[in-house]
Amino acid sequence: GTSFPTEIRENLYFPFQWKNETFLPLYYGYLAVFYNTQKISIPSQSLWELVSVKTDETLIFPDPRVSNIGFCFVEWLMGSLPHAKQENWAVLKSKIKNIPSSWEAAYNLFLKGEASLIAAYTTVMVGKGPHIKAIFYPEGNPIHIFVAFKTLKAAQDSDSDKILKLFTSENIQKVIAHE
Repeated sequence: GTSFPTEIRENLYFPFQWKNETFLPLYYGYLAVFYNTQKISIPSQSLWELVSVKTDETLIFPDPRVSNIGFCFVEWLMGSLPHAKQENWAVLKSKIKNIPSSWEAAYNLFLKGEASLIAAYTTVMVGKGPHIKAIFYPEGNPIHIFVAFKTLKAAQDSDSDKILKLFTSENIQKVIAHE
């Protein structure tokens, strides 16, 4: 890969330091569990509670074999709860209502009320309604950063910089980074 012109890098705002010259962050989102306040008033307050305490909560997330959100959710659970035992995972299993094949299918089932919780990136859930809230657990919520890079061939092509300038423009960043 090759580095990006300074004017492209200067257009970006992120609440974290980015020093990598090869990859350019385009947008990011935290992984969170969201809940419907019309279904439950007080959700699990930690990942440990989510997998260990029997509640009326029901969970939906996309299939981790084909969905980035589903894969990251399972990876987050496994990485955050290395000491969980079989009985803990059994409690979580009892809460899982469905594991559809795509994010869209999971979200549609969540909207229909088939589950009170859904795993999602914060960026895709913004503006989904006042009754949809994110849970930020004390174990931490992982960040997912979407990046761009230029191949050596693209480095010699001025169109690649034009496309990256478009993606890093204020209008596009307002849509993909904040909506």
